[in-house]
Amino acid sequence: MSGAKLLTRQDVVRAKLRLLGMHFKAGVGHIGGNLSAIDILLGLHHNVLQPDDAFVLSKGHAAGALYVTLWSLGRLTDEDLDTFHKDDTLLSSCAPPEALGTGRHCAAGWRSHASCEEIRAGSIA
Repeated sequence: MSGAKLLTRQDVVRAKLRLLGMHFKAGVGHIGGNLSAIDILLGLHHNVLQPDDAFVLSKGHAAGALYVTLWSLGRLTDEDLDTFHKDDTLLSSCAPPEALGTGRHCAAGWRSHASCEEIRAGSIA
């Protein structure tokens, strides 16, 4: 376990409400993709992943669910989430078009210490 506290039903409901509020405030988002992913992300990050584990999200329309999961762990603040989809934010609403479909390849490259740029350029098979 990651050392995080086990989630209660109330914690999950709170995270989902924070997700919906974040998207409503930003006026954008892929609510269906986020809601379809948040339960598994919360479970993985709170109950399965270890501190040294790496996690690659290869579902661009679930970025908000990942941000709220990190918030539930205390790794992002309310102020961080308030910057969601704003200018100059680190919390975009989805992956840029040039990154779509590369998560699996980047994860494999990361595992073998290759960079995503090397994989996209075709220098890594």
